[in-house]
Amino acid sequence: MPIMPGWIFLIPGLVILAEYFPPVKRLVDWAKAKMDRVRGT
Repeated sequence: MPIMPGWIFLIPGLVILAEYFPPVKRLVDWAKAKMDRVRGT
């Protein structure tokens, strides 16, 4: 699948961009909260 290797760069890129763009920060915060709920923490 050609899109799968892109995830390796997309996720860290979003984390870096979250420092500069509030909409991206909201997306990263939402994803972190979702992971915490999935883990049960």
